[in-house]
Amino acid sequence: MASYSILTRKRNLLTWIEGLHDQNLLKKLENVKDEAEGKSGNDLLAGKPMTIKELKERAMKAHEAVVNGEFVTHEDLKKDMNAW
Repeated sequence: MASYSILTRKRNLLTWIEGLHDQNLLKKLENVKDEAEGKSGNDLLAGKPMTIKELKERAMKAHEAVVNGEFVTHEDLKKDMNAW
C-alpha cells in the first residue's frame, strides 16, 4: 500500500462512497460501520429483549427494504460465497 496520509485515504474513500449507487454494497459498508462501532444487527444476541413496538418497527423496515429492492437473492448469495 502506498504511504498515503490518513486524511488522503479517508478523502479517497469518501469520494468513492459518494459515487456509489449499489444498494447492496452500501448496506455492506453500513454493516462494517456498525461492527466498528460495536453495534449488533440483532439486539437479542446482545441480551436486550425487544419490545412489541421495536419488533413491529423492525418488521416494517424489513418490508420496506424488500419493496425497495434492498435484498440479496439466494443465487447472488451463493455467488458471493463462492468468491470467498
